[in-house]
Amino acid sequence: MNHKPRPPGSNMAHQWLEKLIPTLAIKDLDRIAYQRLLNEYAKEHERQTTMDFHHHLKCAILDAVEEDLIIHDPTRKAKEKCKEIERMHKKIRTILYDP
Repeated sequence: MNHKPRPPGSNMAHQWLEKLIPTLAIKDLDRIAYQRLLNEYAKEHERQTTMDFHHHLKCAILDAVEEDLIIHDPTRKAKEKCKEIERMHKKIRTILYDP
């Protein structure tokens, strides 16, 4: 049996998909579900790692769009949140609101 070599990081991306959206079928992946996925991933990762994950998934999803597995690109207009941004917001709230 011939297997194509996987690109670096693809196995980890697959593991995170299984962890975060284990029952979501690709046909049910819309912008809201994709944004939730990114937000959940970003809770445990830094900005660059979240962006890498997003770009990795985007490539695979664009292939699915080209192959008519899904109609629209759910990654369009997705925003990468991350721990770094949340920490910054928390620090700002602390400075502004805590005496």
